[in-house]
Amino acid sequence: MVSFSLSVTLLLLRLWRRFQLSQGREIESLRHMPAVRAQSMDALLQCEAERLLSVRNFAEHLLQIQPSARGGLDPDLRDTLAHRDEPVRLAPAHDAAAVYGFSAAALRGLDGFARSEARLGADVAVTRSLSHLLSAVPEGSGIRRRLAYVSRNGVLAAYLSIPQQEVVSAVQRLAAAPYFRDNVPSRNPGRRVQWRIAPATVERDQVSLFLSVAVLTQA
Repeated sequence: MVSFSLSVTLLLLRLWRRFQLSQGREIESLRHMPAVRAQSMDALLQCEAERLLSVRNFAEHLLQIQPSARGGLDPDLRDTLAHRDEPVRLAPAHDAAAVYGFSAAALRGLDGFARSEARLGADVAVTRSLSHLLSAVPEGSGIRRRLAYVSRNGVLAAYLSIPQQEVVSAVQRLAAAPYFRDNVPSRNPGRRVQWRIAPATVERDQVSLFLSVAVLTQA
């Protein structure tokens, strides 16, 4: 009887010890989960920053070679430039991110934007080329992203595309946003990637993390 009782007691103590060890491992695992999640999020954000810099580098390359590009204006580009005075003009991009152009009047009063007629054609051509790159952003990473390019001339491409009826208000909010204003050369001479948490550009009831970087244009 004593032997049986002792065996049962030892068994219970052993089970209790196993339970304590298991619980301890779970607690330790829970303690490490925030660190693991933080590392995963940091890796994801670094990947997005590198993607943004790649788009910036490609945009600067296009802007550099555009003045020397041969050939005349294609029909779509000629049609877009012919309607340059419309408040918002949708430029055909052919199965890519939507490209919008804004009139000089629509840009008036927006800090950071200024119409340059001499550069307008090149800006539209470059933005159309970039629209295909923006549309090629991979999906399935578990985050919802919108990648956008906007020139001082008021030419915009974004994917996910911004509905045309919301483009003007989206650009107005963009012009007032710190992540846009802080990219001017006087505030960011090193052209570092800017990180900001702010209300979403289109979905006004949501908050987003914005990564932005300035694109250097040729004088």
